[in-house]
Amino acid sequence: MDTAFLQGDPDAASRHEISLLRSGLDDLGWRIHSFMRTPMLAGTIPLPQEALVAGEVEVVLAAMKQLGIPVPPPQDYPSALTSFLHRRVWRGQYADLRRHFDSPRPCAVFAKPAGDRKLFRGRVFTNGAELDRRVPGSTPVHVSEVVPFISEFRFYIIRSQVICRENYDGDARDGVDEAIVLDAIAKLDAAGQSLAAYAIDFGLLSTGQTALVEMNDGFSVGTYREISAKDYTDFTVTRWSELSATRKV
Repeated sequence: MDTAFLQGDPDAASRHEISLLRSGLDDLGWRIHSFMRTPMLAGTIPLPQEALVAGEVEVVLAAMKQLGIPVPPPQDYPSALTSFLHRRVWRGQYADLRRHFDSPRPCAVFAKPAGDRKLFRGRVFTNGAELDRRVPGSTPVHVSEVVPFISEFRFYIIRSQVICRENYDGDARDGVDEAIVLDAIAKLDAAGQSLAAYAIDFGLLSTGQTALVEMNDGFSVGTYREISAKDYTDFTVTRWSELSATRKV
């Protein structure tokens, strides 16, 4: 595999990540092609079977469909890591959120799609007016209690090894216990829930506990401007190679 298709839309949310990949892949001598969002979503761009495709989540999912690569289900909260959450997280439907905010004195909750990554952005909801009524009530969602994170960090993992850490919220001096992060990686491996490359976010709670924020699949992962072009390229290529191996012939 030495050919890449990188999203070129000037308004793409993945502009910084694409610039990292363009630099890293160019250093490796890859052939690089640019594409625009609309034709990729329409499936009108001819893609070689061995090409890497990178960009926003929705365009990469469209490319997977075209290439016959099964879309991996999100595993934001792997069962092997439940003990690292330090908060209640449950799966329900979007209609449950609506009922929650129809009840007397509803508390704020964090919610994100549990299946279709594109339906809405995961965030804290404080009232029913913030809900998107266009989202079907049967849509699976993850819901969690809102807890006081004072700092948050993203760890990039390739084959069970941490290659980079980025502080994306709070003061970097309020660090997490990295021994707990390594323990989480080991538990994912033992449970068979690991990936060749993934990002895992941990934060420091006001209680002093190190808690899992979420896990992210290794494709279309957003960065916080600390990871190098080489490391991000290695990370992306490693996961895409694993995904390509699942292609249905």
